Amino acid sequence: MTEIADKAKFELEPVVVASDKNAVQGGSRRFAYTLLKLTVSFALIAAMLCRAGFGETMAKLTSASLSWLLAAAVAYFLGVFLRAWRWRVLLAGLEIKATIGQLSRLYLVGFFFNQIIPTGIGGDAMRAYMLAAKGVGSAKVANSVVVDRAAGLYSLLLMGAVAMLLRPYMVPKSTAVLLGAMVALATITVVLVFWSAGRLTLDMLPQRLKGRVTKLITDFYSAFAAYKLGTLLNAVLISFLFNLLLVLTNIFLAEALAINVSAWHLLFFVPIISATLLIPFSINGAGTRELTYVYLLGQVGISAESALAMSLSMYGLNLLLGILGAGCFVLDRRSA
Repeated sequence: MTEIADKAKFELEPVVVASDKNAVQGGSRRFAYTLLKLTVSFALIAAMLCRAGFGETMAKLTSASLSWLLAAAVAYFLGVFLRAWRWRVLLAGLEIKATIGQLSRLYLVGFFFNQIIPTGIGGDAMRAYMLAAKGVGSAKVANSVVVDRAAGLYSLLLMGAVAMLLRPYMVPKSTAVLLGAMVALATITVVLVFWSAGRLTLDMLPQRLKGRVTKLITDFYSAFAAYKLGTLLNAVLISFLFNLLLVLTNIFLAEALAINVSAWHLLFFVPIISATLLIPFSINGAGTRELTYVYLLGQVGISAESALAMSLSMYGLNLLLGILGAGCFVLDRRSA
């Protein structure tokens, strides 16, 4: 028996060592990737501050109208309830019940975790986890979060495209090309995902891949086929309302900072700004957001310090909702 045990131990030790080595390598890769994103974010912000001037940007921020800033904060906060309404519609399409109040709190918690987790989807992952922890199917909840985010961005891109068609003479050429490409790519992706979800099954995969595709992934992907067309249309319509509030928030920030920019231009620019926040090479969009604001607003004659101040003000609103989300998270943990 001792010889068998020793032999088993000898055979298992290389497996354990290999597993530990893989874990260490995985941790090192994640650390290196996070460090890269921090470097990119700080480099972009530093570059924008050098271009705009630190003193000029701070002067613009400190001279902002408090009443317009308050209006922007209220508009942005109201958007949380519209997002929660949209999420509730999608969850209902998957036969999952939740209240708007509950989902609003989870959205605020998501804002909090977006500020402390170095990824743009950390908040989405946390709100999905917290809802799934209440006994709801994790695959379906995760799917609803993805569709929720996609519905918001897709409707925002459509709004920008419609505005571009209504005022083509006001759109800078590079903005028109970029926005048009984003709409086309998003449309193709949406069609392919929802078309294939009801047709592709685990049985159709090659045998060597079946072991790698878990039931959770299969359930997640098949959930795309569970949505009815009416559910998706309702989510997109609610998204239009939310996105109008998002554009209105930017209009209020422009007023607060005495920036003379047309609402039409913001309809063109806000979709692109929102899309660039998903770029995975920065920390929660920090740096890429500032670069995009400065670049796009600069096309219509807005100074770099004004555009940068507007971007930082938008980030401030996210921090404000993140603080509210921290309170919601603490209360949720105490009541658990």
